[in-house]
Parts: sequence; C-alpha cells; structure tokens
Amino acid sequence: MLSKLFGAALLLAGAFSAHAAVAQQASEKGETVRIQVYPGGVALIPYVAAEKGFCQKYGITCELVTIPSSVVGLQALLSKGIDVATPAVEAFLQLAAQGSPVRTLGNVYRGSAFMLVLGGEQKQSSPTEHRDIIRGLKGKKIGVTTLGSGPDYALRTYLKDAGMSVDDVTIVAVGAPDTAYPAVAHRQVDAAMTFPPMAAFCDVLKTCNVVFWVRDKSPEVMKGFGKVMIPATIRKDYSPKNVNALRKAFKDAEVFLQSKDNIDEVRKIQEKYVKFDHPKADELRHKVLENILPAQYFDQMEAKGLKAAIDYMVSTDQLKKSFDPAGYIAP
Repeated sequence: MLSKLFGAALLLAGAFSAHAAVAQQASEKGETVRIQVYPGGVALIPYVAAEKGFCQKYGITCELVTIPSSVVGLQALLSKGIDVATPAVEAFLQLAAQGSPVRTLGNVYRGSAFMLVLGGEQKQSSPTEHRDIIRGLKGKKIGVTTLGSGPDYALRTYLKDAGMSVDDVTIVAVGAPDTAYPAVAHRQVDAAMTFPPMAAFCDVLKTCNVVFWVRDKSPEVMKGFGKVMIPATIRKDYSPKNVNALRKAFKDAEVFLQSKDNIDEVRKIQEKYVKFDHPKADELRHKVLENILPAQYFDQMEAKGLKAAIDYMVSTDQLKKSFDPAGYIAP
C-alpha cells in the first residue's frame, strides 16, 4: 500500500520546487539586497518582507535567492554573491569561531525546526518523556540528513542524554525531507530526526508519525538558544543603513505574519513559493504553514543566546573551544 501511495506522485521532482532567484516586484528605488531563502519556505520573514513591500518602505529592494544549504549560502555571502545568508546557527558559529568577517543582524526563526518521526504504524503512545522515547529506539535504524548535520548532532545529544551511545542505534544518512520521507514510509529506517515539511507529509499522508518536536522536548544542553536558530548573516563591512532597514522590514514582516487577520494573504505568499507535485498539494501546504507559523518571529540577536549555542556545540564536539560571540552581532 505504501508503494502504491508513494507511486501516486508523492514528490515527482523533489518535495518542493526551488526558484533560482525571485526579485521583489515594485519600486525601482533603493539598493538591492539579495537574501538567501530555502526551498520549502520554512523561514517566512524574508518572503513577507519582500512581497508586502516592507523592504521598499525602508528604502531597499529585497531579492530572494534560493540556496538550499547553510554552507553554500555562507560561501555566497563571503564571495558577495548575496548580501544576507540565513544559515543554521551552528554553521554561523563555526565561521565566527574561525574569525571570519561575518555578523548577524537578528534571528528569523524562533525555536528548533527539528523533529523525531517514526515510520509506518509505529506509535509512542505511552512514554511522554523524551528520554523514554529515545530509549525505545535501541537497536533501531534512525535517519538523519547527513552525518555531521544539525539533525545528526541533535540525535547524538538525545542519545547521550538518555544514557545511550551511538552504538545503541544505527544512524543512516537519508537526506532532506524529500528523500527522508520515502526512507521512513518504506521502513528503510525506523525513525528519522528531520525538519519541515516532514511533519506535513506524516500528518497528511498518514504513513509516519511525529513523536516530538525538539522545540517541545529537548535535553537541558539544547535549551537557551531558541532565539538564535537562524541568524540573518551579513559581512562585517556591510552597509549599516541597509542593516537598519532590514531589521525594520523583518520586524514588520513578523507583525504581519502573527496577525490572524492576514492568514489568507500569508497562504497566497506561501503558495507562490512552495510547490508540491501531489494531489494533496493544498492540504500539504496548509499543514506546513500550521506547523511553522508559531516560529515566525524576528528576534534581536543576544550574546547570551549565542553563547548557549556555543556551549552546546562544544559539548557535541562541533567546536573545539568556547569564545565570546558579542563581537559577531551587528551594531
């Protein structure tokens, strides 16, 4: 039945289609600011800032450039191919630890986007404490994006917190949600630590189950940096005027996104950028939005939050030593 369902055109060309570069339509005035976005539209702040004219309002023209990788986005930033990267906080801090000329102007997604899903009819109905859930995976195959990725380190942290080691499970690289989904649905792996739109696939297509979101159930070491998860990143020498304009435009976008009166307009913006090749495309899009809307905030970056992320990275051997992140926050 699963192969029948999957064969019915689940994701014909990948879970979502990417737009190479989409410019804000309207004013010819104002310097163009090229901003990294990801396929699937997880962080909606830049999209809304561009589409609703908030960038124009503050004298800039926002151009959205789809780059599906933190590392590639940061490379494009440093080579001046884009002006604003939106990496995972781990990727940003790894560059900062090397003394790279990067700064963050704020955070565009509140809380972790990661989740643990189980395949097929498996359910975790009785345990509610995350340690018990993780212990129930002993001897299982668990998928992550790639070895050394954010989901991989998150899984290893959960295992350690539950008194387990990586040898108690088999960790398998299954890629992003477009390839992780069939791996879970066809039981090539028993579970996966992944990110949106995976929860929408599970909820709508009924072939997997979200056990928990990391933002809701996490080890102590992963708490404290929910407001620094996707740091909007610029070069050290980037225009202070544009930084100020971006902060104002992103804040306006947050206010727009968090108003229930605007949900229909938000859906139209999402539909423009998020594409599913599936008969239930509309239902999938609506479920994605339902899952990610609570995280659509623009937060002023704080050194305390970045330091909590650094401590987590040191504990997971992503960084060799701690450092003071205050100098990596744009004034």
